[in-house]
Amino acid sequence: MRIVVCTDFSEESLQVFAPAASLARQFGADLLVVHQAASPTLVVSDLAGPLPGPTLGGQEAHREQLQDLVSSQACFDGLSVETGIVAPGGLDLFNHFLTDRHVDLVILATHGRTGIKRFLLGSFAERVLSAAPCSVLVYRSPKGRHKSEDFLPRKILVPHDLLPTSSVSLAAACSWARRFEASLRLLFVIEHDPGVLGCFADVVHGSMEERQRIRKEATARLQTLVNESCQGIEARLDVVVGKPVQKIVEQAGKYGAHLIVMAPHAKSKLDHFVLGSVAEGTARYAACSVLLVR
Repeated sequence: MRIVVCTDFSEESLQVFAPAASLARQFGADLLVVHQAASPTLVVSDLAGPLPGPTLGGQEAHREQLQDLVSSQACFDGLSVETGIVAPGGLDLFNHFLTDRHVDLVILATHGRTGIKRFLLGSFAERVLSAAPCSVLVYRSPKGRHKSEDFLPRKILVPHDLLPTSSVSLAAACSWARRFEASLRLLFVIEHDPGVLGCFADVVHGSMEERQRIRKEATARLQTLVNESCQGIEARLDVVVGKPVQKIVEQAGKYGAHLIVMAPHAKSKLDHFVLGSVAEGTARYAACSVLLVR
């Protein structure tokens, strides 16, 4: 397994180092720390030498600064840690970099606890969130915990729309739950708009009877998923009515979730707008960390 951590040298971005190191140890993963430079081309990685593009002196200076930073972090002691430089605007090349290096997880930090006002790498990281070829963890330090502490998610919320694509996020959540001895809560949100009701998208808008039917059927199907997929895990389920992002964030707060695990379903620009935006909206507004599974 290989994990990429993004940093802009800010104090906020450094908060992901200890959690990333903790995850690398938990999963036996290699770690790559990446910085976004001010030059126009993605050029250098210690993993395999220069990537396509001109090598500029400023990028070498950034690489040395990054290497010095990584060397100074006690949390990385004993781990295999590489460094790399990424230039702004190079999302396609960055995604190629992730694919070529077989990266499994990208970890991003946010400026602020209550939403992504700006990602640490600005619009570039926002596009990483929506278009990365691998899973993305948006990390937020739990209240009352020091940034240098390990990442130990003991309560995991899994929004599920009962579509096959959500099976990926449930499998990942179960894997994390077993590894961290965490409890799980599956959540199905009955949306007022029938266009985003997942497997119940054909229901009649506004019908109380239909919503009651959906609640009963969703509860039964979620229970089946719990019985089939969550053996050995403390798991329960909830079905609520409302706007998906709002309810997911609200339920995560009530549950005291340390991590929300979900899968964006985007397959086209329109699908991305309707469904993918739920996952991204959750990542923006949740008070806890959010793992988008791909």
